[in-house]
Amino acid sequence: MGMTTRKALRLAQHDYRSPGAYFVTVCASKRGCVFGTLHGDKVILGLAGQIVADHLCERIDRVGSVSVDVWIVMPDHVHAVLVLERDGRLLGPVIGSFKSATTREISRRCSSCSPPVWQRGYYDHVVRNDTDLDRVREYIVTNPLRSALRAVS
Repeated sequence: MGMTTRKALRLAQHDYRSPGAYFVTVCASKRGCVFGTLHGDKVILGLAGQIVADHLCERIDRVGSVSVDVWIVMPDHVHAVLVLERDGRLLGPVIGSFKSATTREISRRCSSCSPPVWQRGYYDHVVRNDTDLDRVREYIVTNPLRSALRAVS
């Protein structure tokens, strides 16, 4: 049995230390609904989901030179636009720190949630201009509605 090669997820020619906006998706382990439930087009966060939301709102925004533009915690994944505001801040370590901190706190506070909380890696999209940013923001904000429509169709 040979080793499998993982597909490169990062944009090869992009410098991830450069300032800019990044659309990031981080999925729960095995796409399990550990963060909450969907009721119609509303997401009702459980304790694990509230911990994730708190980390997005409070902790990432406190990291120097990183801000959160828009975000949503879905039952089985998280979407966010992270803005790196100066050179030298790498996206990967910001996401890694977020995943580690939320896993520790969820493990400590949620008896029903056991590690692993997150899938390996994350998806990112380099936001290229204001039109792209508007499209990504719309996608994030309407994510619960699209999920609700998929569930009834």
